[in-house]
Amino acid sequence: MQFVSLTGSWITTAANAWLIYELTGKNLFLGLSAFCAQVPTFLVAPFAGVLVDRWNLRRTLLLTQSASAAQSALLAVLAWTGVLGGLTMVAGILALQLLQGLINAIDLPARQSFAIQMVDRREDLPNAIALNSMIVNLSRFAGPALAGLVLAAGATYGSALTGPAVCYSLDACSYAGVLVALYWMSPRETARTPKGTRYLAELGAGVSYIRNNVVLRTALLAMCATSFLGVSFNSQLASVAKSHLGVGPAGYGYLFASVGVGATLSALFLATRRTIGGLPRLIAGASMVLPVTLLALSFTRSYSVAVVLVGVMGAAMIMQSASTNTLCQTLAGDAMRGRVMSFFTMSFMGTVPLGALAVGLLAERLGIAWTLRAGGVALLVASVVFGRRLWRVGCKESIAGGLGGGGRN
Repeated sequence: MQFVSLTGSWITTAANAWLIYELTGKNLFLGLSAFCAQVPTFLVAPFAGVLVDRWNLRRTLLLTQSASAAQSALLAVLAWTGVLGGLTMVAGILALQLLQGLINAIDLPARQSFAIQMVDRREDLPNAIALNSMIVNLSRFAGPALAGLVLAAGATYGSALTGPAVCYSLDACSYAGVLVALYWMSPRETARTPKGTRYLAELGAGVSYIRNNVVLRTALLAMCATSFLGVSFNSQLASVAKSHLGVGPAGYGYLFASVGVGATLSALFLATRRTIGGLPRLIAGASMVLPVTLLALSFTRSYSVAVVLVGVMGAAMIMQSASTNTLCQTLAGDAMRGRVMSFFTMSFMGTVPLGALAVGLLAERLGIAWTLRAGGVALLVASVVFGRRLWRVGCKESIAGGLGGGGRN
């Protein structure tokens, strides 16, 4: 059910980017779209993490998933009726993306924390996280590919809004299975923050917990750099497809889907691992691969080569993010997990909108090729800085720091 729901979400993500670029032809609006969709996560996620540690996770997810379904349904209504046109439609999409971003700021740390309630043995957690990443990234493949086909059919047989309208409708319907599954699920309970504790004190405790653990601190900082300078380029895939490679909506959909193929292969590899040993080095290595592929993509005009490079980018992104996710969930105590995962959410997704906006502005002035080169060089420098420290970190130190409350370094 989660696969179906996530596929619907990726369909909407791809449809939004293509429609906005079709209506405006501006890289800046692509960056603004990603900014609106994810900046609430950056601003709200750390505060939401405190609440997630207090609330019943199943009920929280029922509310957030219902709100997401309503948001997608409203997008579908706007597209089918055509009551908004041109820049007004773009403004409507951006407003609804802001709303979805607020929902995600609570939903994502809750969903990440909920994973451990569905695993009976703690030692199985890395495999469970990797399998969840595989589901997420299979949907990253299926969603954009399906969106590309729907958008192409809509452009051929309908109006500019027909394809996006179908995409939004599919997304709205995709939440039904998840809501039913959550309603009937009976997960085991884990420790929650005691009632009566002060909100700001809880938030400060989460910050101190991460600051005092060298592995979590360095991995999350590396994730921030990768998201800001690397993952943010996903917002420009429509521009890469249309302006840099000269392909249409179907080509764009398959290019987007290639990210999911590479990410799925990474997740399959991580699913074979039984311990967190070596994960800091995997994070360091993956963070080096991404900037190299960005640089290579900037120099190629071959669509087939670009598809391969984008797939490698997807593999590197998920190798780093899923490994960081595993470290965070494994090293965090039950009562602290929501706060730790909220900072992971902020580092992984919250910094993307800031990077996407910067990338959009830069692409308007320099063009997409030179923007890719600038981002690749900057990310390579950051990856060397954080990667060197992660490479030296031993697994014993990470376990002692995380489970023991955080060794200072």
